[in-house]
Amino acid sequence: MELLNKIHFTSDFINKRIGEFKADIAIQLGTGMTSEFSGLNIHEQIPYIEIPHFQKSTAPSHKGQMIFGTIQGKNIIILDGRFHYYEGYTMQEVVFPVYTMKYLGVQNLILTNASGSVDPELKEGDIVIITDHINLHHDNPLRGVNDETIGPRFPGMGNAYDSEVIKNIRHCALKEKILIKEGIYLGLSGPNFETPAEYRMARILGANIVGMSTIPEVLAANHCRLKVNAISLVSNQYDDAHPQEEAELEGVLNVVKNNSKDLMRLLISVTQSL
Repeated sequence: MELLNKIHFTSDFINKRIGEFKADIAIQLGTGMTSEFSGLNIHEQIPYIEIPHFQKSTAPSHKGQMIFGTIQGKNIIILDGRFHYYEGYTMQEVVFPVYTMKYLGVQNLILTNASGSVDPELKEGDIVIITDHINLHHDNPLRGVNDETIGPRFPGMGNAYDSEVIKNIRHCALKEKILIKEGIYLGLSGPNFETPAEYRMARILGANIVGMSTIPEVLAANHCRLKVNAISLVSNQYDDAHPQEEAELEGVLNVVKNNSKDLMRLLISVTQSL
């Protein structure tokens, strides 16, 4: 089944489940992040495994469900978990939820993730607006036959992370008195954490943070002309003085759990302003 038919089939299935519910903003939660937003009134929850052409989310802490709800009167879709290339899925399977959001009427997609810092100025627990990326995934979700009704063959990436929404996020952070930083994200396929040489390479290339997700979704969103932005929570930091200290999943999850409160507040504020 070609991509457009799959998208229509999936969006029709979801619309039958949610009825008249419509939302123009969606948030995808990253590793260790909870969907328990303050004041969230849930309209419907659908496990990914029940949604046609969605996959099973196997990454730790990714619940694998789509939540339709309202926060302070604003309808929102929450993608509670993502699919990663390292889970064995194709890039097209990884980004399929992005196309589904577009055809459900979403106009703004906010991605979140946990990342490792290669910048001495970015510490564990810091919230970072991603302003650009360096793509070192060895596959691309846009590879293959292109359907011009979905998006162009060669989408531009000059404003990959929507600059107007970035301004909006800054304003919301200021209003909520939340300290935020900004940086460039370098994406690798994983699932292994990076070697000391790879961390140093990322820094030399101009990256501030590194991770194993997000870029495929950004590519797909730009392809289908869906505004997209990304916010990262620094969960571990490369230290030149101790290059052999290895990142561990348990430590990553603990850092995210202990520092995600402000990120959740920021996301709520952003949803109200878009």
